Amino acid sequence: MQWRLIPPEEGTVPGMEHPPLALSSHIETAQTKGTVNFNTQVVTNEMIKQHCLKPVSVSPLPEDEPGNSPLPEGWQSYMSPQGRQYYVNTFTKETTWERPTNSPGTPKSPLSQKNSIPTVNGYHTSGSPLHQPDQPHPSLRKPSSDLQSPGSTSPSRKQIKETTITINCVTFPHPNTMPEQELLKPGEWSYCDYFWDDKKDPQGNTSVTGFEVLLQKQLKGKQMQKEMAEFIRERIKIEEEYAKSLSKLSQISLAAQEEGTLGEAWAQLKKSLADEAEVHLKFSSKLQSEVEKPLLTFRDNFKKDMKKFDHHITDLRKQLASRYAAVEKLQSEVEKPLLTFRDNFKKDMKKFDHHITDLRKQLASRYAAVEKLQSEVEKPLLTFRDNFKKDMKKFDHHITDLRKQLASRYAAVEKLQVVIYSFCKARKALTDRQKDLEMKTQQLEIKLSNKTEEDIKKARRKSTQAGDELMRCVDLYNQAQSKWFEEMVTTTLELERLEVERVEMIRQHLCQYTQLRHETDMFNQSTVETVDQLLQKVEPAKDRELWVKEHKTGDIRPVDMDI
Repeated sequence: MQWRLIPPEEGTVPGMEHPPLALSSHIETAQTKGTVNFNTQVVTNEMIKQHCLKPVSVSPLPEDEPGNSPLPEGWQSYMSPQGRQYYVNTFTKETTWERPTNSPGTPKSPLSQKNSIPTVNGYHTSGSPLHQPDQPHPSLRKPSSDLQSPGSTSPSRKQIKETTITINCVTFPHPNTMPEQELLKPGEWSYCDYFWDDKKDPQGNTSVTGFEVLLQKQLKGKQMQKEMAEFIRERIKIEEEYAKSLSKLSQISLAAQEEGTLGEAWAQLKKSLADEAEVHLKFSSKLQSEVEKPLLTFRDNFKKDMKKFDHHITDLRKQLASRYAAVEKLQSEVEKPLLTFRDNFKKDMKKFDHHITDLRKQLASRYAAVEKLQSEVEKPLLTFRDNFKKDMKKFDHHITDLRKQLASRYAAVEKLQVVIYSFCKARKALTDRQKDLEMKTQQLEIKLSNKTEEDIKKARRKSTQAGDELMRCVDLYNQAQSKWFEEMVTTTLELERLEVERVEMIRQHLCQYTQLRHETDMFNQSTVETVDQLLQKVEPAKDRELWVKEHKTGDIRPVDMDI
């Protein structure tokens, strides 16, 4: 039997041409692309070898060479067994001999055989056994629990949640992404700009719509109008009583016997009382016809009109709520098959991972047996080499003894031949076992692929049907919300007009009251002028501004729901 020294370029340990990658990283790579193609063979014989054979230890260099700029983010430098420095990108798993820089672009010289080790018939030329301390690259392995299933939440659902927010079935733009909205009637503090939200009652239990707040304002105005009419009625009674008293007083015959010029003056005084009584009677009559009666008869059908407005807006709001409920129901139906598929996919991947783990354990045990045989073959060879060197030093003096020792060594070599043959036989058995496991893995992949494809088709059919129905319901919801929006704008503007008309009517009749008061009683002119000045300052727009600031519920208008 002859031995031959194999050069480094010919002898490499099988499976060590490239750095070992964890089995789960291959599955994860396919997973992160959005689809899992089980028709492509992911677990190959080479990968199993790489995963089971223990890699030569590599460790990050403690610091860069002096004078070099720091490495870009995500890059680390390592030293190969031959003493050559190479670089690894921990994000993309890319390897290269060239030092990366911060400039754009990526290195063009990939590291193809950074772990190739010169060997002699399967043994390192350095004399050390193949087994090295197990220090794999920390970035090359990821736990299988990091796998993500494709049945995640619908992207359109996320987009809706990020751009809009629904409050009591009305869709508003999200505060974080809301573009600035222009008011429909800038600078006027109009009802149609500030009553879109719902307002909670003082107890914080139930909510009141912005339109309901406007209705309460109108009803309160009607009540105030009625109370003003009652106040004028009381003022009329006082004037009538006062006129009767003056008339009665003018008819009393006290001091009627006075004569001369003094008697004439006294008679004129009594006559002036009768004239004053007549003026107060006319004043009370005009108050009743020109102030009290208009206040009482203004808008007799006001409550019916308000009730009609209330029912109309309430019906639109109920229709909007029913449309939104249909949208929510269909959204859950769209997401349900995707979530079911995701759960089933997780279970299948977990079973597949357990099966691959068992295969890896079996291969590891086989490899341990082969490694043990390797050490048994290597140890006698190393012992033979050391003894041979010692014997060569004594060759000149002990040639005869050396020949005898060589003969015995040759016998030992013959014995080693038998051991090497056993090793080769065991290695062949391991190869056959690997092929068998690879075939079983392929069968498992095909079975899992068929089942997964069928589940995907079913989930897609259900998702497509539910998606079409969801689109229809969203369109109906948007139509209902648009109709409600238009009616809200129209109705609030009408309520605003009615409020202006009511305030203007009251202002006019109170001005009439002051005018009558001026004509009737010049002695209280200063008081009447004060009242008149205050009445002249009555401004419906200012009243509306103050009231809106105190009672407004929200100035953000609804927008259509996106899908």
